[in-house]
Amino acid sequence: MRCLLLYFTGTFHTRYLTKMVAKALQGKGFDVEYVEISPNRKEAFDARGYDLVGLGYPIYAFNAPKPFLTFVRKARFSPGQDVFFYKDSGEPWFWNDASSLGLIHSLKRKKAHILGEYHFLFPYNIHFRFEDDIVRKLLAVDRKLLSVLAEDLSERKPNRIRIPFLSRLAHYLFRVQFLGGFVNSFFYRVDQSRCVSCQACVSLCPMGNITLDKKGRVRFGHRCIMCMRCSFLCPKDAIRIGMLDSWRVNGAYPLARLAKEEAKPGTLEGVKKGFFLDHERWVRDVEQRFSETFRDPANPSL
Repeated sequence: MRCLLLYFTGTFHTRYLTKMVAKALQGKGFDVEYVEISPNRKEAFDARGYDLVGLGYPIYAFNAPKPFLTFVRKARFSPGQDVFFYKDSGEPWFWNDASSLGLIHSLKRKKAHILGEYHFLFPYNIHFRFEDDIVRKLLAVDRKLLSVLAEDLSERKPNRIRIPFLSRLAHYLFRVQFLGGFVNSFFYRVDQSRCVSCQACVSLCPMGNITLDKKGRVRFGHRCIMCMRCSFLCPKDAIRIGMLDSWRVNGAYPLARLAKEEAKPGTLEGVKKGFFLDHERWVRDVEQRFSETFRDPANPSL
């Protein structure tokens, strides 16, 4: 079985997730290839000839990133071709349930067969920084969801996408975010007391939106999609992200290391209120799905 994973990544969490998805599917006998899409690609990508195609992306304001929507709209798929979505965000809110709606519309026009989607949680790259134990717990539960994904797809088991009305409403209302990057980019700046002219921001920007002027100073264009890669990965925390700067998070999470470590007992358990209340519910839901998927038929009580 040939499987192709096409994905867009902002701060490389979706790249990390894609490699996890590939490994899980390889464990089920799939021959997996994966391609990180470039927003600057002009020609249509040909995904025909694969038995299964996975589309991966980070959720931006209850939507898929605009460059990824454009890429999928142009790409070629075969009628009846099996496609699934895997997406990631920092929160499991039901508002995110409609994030794949634009992709669904494009694929239906191409008559592809949508098997379902899987929503993984990763730490925030904006708003606030997650504590390491929270990240350890999320990655551990993500691995269980990966096992469910691989089992479902090996059996071509549909994972129905349910999109409540309020999720659809949020999806369309927050498409204003597509303009947000353009507007906010007028307010970006560099803290010259911190900047060491390493040009990491220039080389990392997926949109090619950051350049140097003739004097070697960083300049921001107006094609920003607010992926936060520049501010998140700046080694000197020198990027100021305009109207969102109070939410700035700097420094990559050591995901590979944290994935090997266990969270403290009780992490994301017994949460009664606050931001992580829904995260605890997501943990319970994934663990229940995992238990149901891998329950021993001879011992259904296990």
